[in-house]
Amino acid sequence: MKHRSNIMKNGFSLGLVASLMMTACLMTISPCSARTWTGQGGQPIEAEYMSATEDTVTIRRADGQAFRLKLVECSQEDRDFVAQKQAEVVAANTIRAIVRGDVIWKLPSWRSMGWQTTQNSELWTYDDKTAKPVAKVADLPVTYDSNFRKNELNGKFSTSAPVSLVKTDRFIIRGVFRGSVNQDEKSVEQYCAPFSLPPADKNGVIELHTVRFTRLK
Repeated sequence: MKHRSNIMKNGFSLGLVASLMMTACLMTISPCSARTWTGQGGQPIEAEYMSATEDTVTIRRADGQAFRLKLVECSQEDRDFVAQKQAEVVAANTIRAIVRGDVIWKLPSWRSMGWQTTQNSELWTYDDKTAKPVAKVADLPVTYDSNFRKNELNGKFSTSAPVSLVKTDRFIIRGVFRGSVNQDEKSVEQYCAPFSLPPADKNGVIELHTVRFTRLK
């Protein structure tokens, strides 16, 4: 009887331990950021935030099932929560850095061309979907060489101070070159190819690849 009692006691203990372990596992996989969302038709959904776009938010229930809700159908509280999460993502991906690099203008064989050695270009964000610049981020003062070799004019650009940049954004540079040819004023404006930011160095400087602009006429 004593032996049987120990077995029952041990069995009870093992069962209790297993139950506690199962509870701990369930607590571990339960989303710590779960909240009540307003689903389609006003139905409440207990789920955690996963991601969002401009129009939708993706959430996931504790059982692993994911839902995509339209923000226009969500409550104002839900939309405010999504906006806060998106702001946190932007803040986590924002860096402050000096942006600099080299620029080369390929120009026609203009004779008697003159130019100011210091001019300005601009750094813009870029939308790949619309294939258009979105917003100006910073001025990029350019210092050009005083010599015009093989129809190319070389220069270096740099922001005057660190600027705030979202690492996941795409960027583009608006190049503007102004000069005079036989006393006629010339103004050339172009955008370079879109690019993603390379990492900043330990001094907080982002060195871009050489930016090239071409004006053949």
